[in-house]
Amino acid sequence: MRSHVLTLAIAAALIFTLSVSAGGNQEKQQEKDKQEIAAIWEQYCDAVERGDAEQFIALHEDMAYKMPPQAPMFLIKDAAPGMRKSFPEEAEQFDTEMDIDWEEIIIKDDVAWSMGTYMIKSTPKNGDPPSVMDGKFLTILRKHEGEGWKIYRDCYNSNTPPAM
Repeated sequence: MRSHVLTLAIAAALIFTLSVSAGGNQEKQQEKDKQEIAAIWEQYCDAVERGDAEQFIALHEDMAYKMPPQAPMFLIKDAAPGMRKSFPEEAEQFDTEMDIDWEEIIIKDDVAWSMGTYMIKSTPKNGDPPSVMDGKFLTILRKHEGEGWKIYRDCYNSNTPPAM
């Protein structure tokens, strides 16, 4: 009887230890995923600032939808040819600064939600005054085996009212 109780006690201790260890691994993975998503926002800003359409497109799934303010939503793959042309042209005409301040990243398995604010400042290279736009976003990302996190749905809008 004593050996049976001792065996049960050891089994219970082992199960507890394994579950605590698994919980710690989950927390480490969540933190790693959060850092990877935060890095996506840095790469996003970098691509916009440099006019790098390829980098910008690569941050998205092929079937990613963008949902801009005051315009219809579109698939990134459908817009990619136009982006490849317009990004470098805009980079030649403007010095662009972009900042994304993500305020929240929530991860559940291979899906994540991120929300926050952004600011884009475009300064014409011809000396005209800069324009500044700030806004907010809510983005859904999905994790892909071997590719990491990619933007799946991206909804954003401006805090600046449309011109009348």
